[in-house]
Amino acid sequence: DLLQAVWHRNAGLEATQQARELVNDLGAGERAVQMMESYKEAAVQTLRNIPNPSLKGLLRRVVSKMFGIEVKGWCSEKQAAALEV
Repeated sequence: DLLQAVWHRNAGLEATQQARELVNDLGAGERAVQMMESYKEAAVQTLRNIPNPSLKGLLRRVVSKMFGIEVKGWCSEKQAAALEV
C-alpha cells in the first residue's frame, strides 16, 4: 500500500521517505542498476550481428540515446553512405 501510494503520488513526505528506505533495504536500487547494465551490454553486443550498415548506424544512435552512452567502432556510416550512392 505504501509503495502504491508513493507511485501514484498520493503520499506525503514521510511516506515517501519510508518507501525510499524500504527500497534501499531490499536492495532494489542495486538490482535495478545491475539489470540496466546487463540490458545495455546486450544492446551493444547485438549491434555486432547486424549486417546492414545503415540499420546498424541507426540502431547504434538509438542505443546511445536510450542508455546515455556513446557506441563507437561498430560500423562506418560514411562508408555505408558512399556505397549507397
